[in-house]
Amino acid sequence: MHYEPETGVFTWTKTVARNVKAGAKIDPLRNHGHYVQTMIRKKPYYLHRLAWLYMYGVWPQGMIDHIDGNKCNNALANLRDVSRSVNGQNQKEAMSRNKIGLLGVSQVGARYRALIAGCDGKQIYLGTFDDPQKASAVYINAKRQLHAGCTI
Repeated sequence: MHYEPETGVFTWTKTVARNVKAGAKIDPLRNHGHYVQTMIRKKPYYLHRLAWLYMYGVWPQGMIDHIDGNKCNNALANLRDVSRSVNGQNQKEAMSRNKIGLLGVSQVGARYRALIAGCDGKQIYLGTFDDPQKASAVYINAKRQLHAGCTI
């Protein structure tokens, strides 16, 4: 296979099946985490990890973080080999279980609380606010200061 680092696109260099000719773009499969992967000799591989291997000749030591948060953007400039902790610090959207829909914000009665994970893994209380957007702004500001992996 061939990897184009500027676009993140992989193509086959050899014909691998009747319907997959040399030069064809690799048609990625998606897993439940929305990362793109492909099958090679009946084994699944994530394309972002293959991109790292292709460019540097070694498997990544940690996790491959998509800097812009787009799990389909496998351009080399968008990938970095980081620890699980740093990868988690680059979260840009609230988890689906977050009813407010704002990263770091939860509702407590009629007010909104902002909490952030500190360096030691413990949560840091940032305050309680009348407005969820204010709580979010305080959280984002703290995230930029405390999380080395943050790219927001």
